[in-house]
Amino acid sequence: MSSPHGAQVLEKIIPARTAIALPMTKGQVLRVVDIEGQQAADIVAYNLHATAEGLSTEVTVQILRTSNPSTGQTLYSIEWNPMLTIVADTVHTNYLPGEICSDEANFFRYGVRGSVNCRDNLAASVAPWGVTKGQVHGAFAPFLNMAYLPDGRTMIQEPASKAGDYVELRAEMDIVIGISACPQVLNACNAYNPTPLGINLYEPVASSPS
Repeated sequence: MSSPHGAQVLEKIIPARTAIALPMTKGQVLRVVDIEGQQAADIVAYNLHATAEGLSTEVTVQILRTSNPSTGQTLYSIEWNPMLTIVADTVHTNYLPGEICSDEANFFRYGVRGSVNCRDNLAASVAPWGVTKGQVHGAFAPFLNMAYLPDGRTMIQEPASKAGDYVELRAEMDIVIGISACPQVLNACNAYNPTPLGINLYEPVASSPS
């Protein structure tokens, strides 16, 4: 898969219903690929050097005044610092304000306990960096297709993403980033069929000497 970025330093598959985390240095770009199509991702991020500072969906919505950020827009931390910039987006259906799926949410909404969920998966993935489960809640959700109804309610629809669609995120600080291949089967966010995600990590393009 081509990229306008520097050398690829990592390529991985996130199996369906699981999550992984990795460090990114400022300037690196992460491509998140919907391998089979119609698969939502949930992404959390924390300052690598002070993990109490995490990605804030609330701050980002206030700054951008949109719940569907896309190419050229930046996601911000709880301290109002730039964390991630969306440098490419082939689908343009993303979502910010919602809580990620969790055992608690699945019980509240659907009466189901013990389900595999993004919150537990992401919490386990970022724990080696000292991030606690209490710090894992809202997330940036690429490919999540949210409808806005005339009465003000929202409704999750099946994703519009197709096999090979992707978003690319550039780190604006050193971070640890967690990515979940959302395991939800109780609503339409993955077309009721969770599938894998791919990730590719690129170094910044070296500037030419003057």
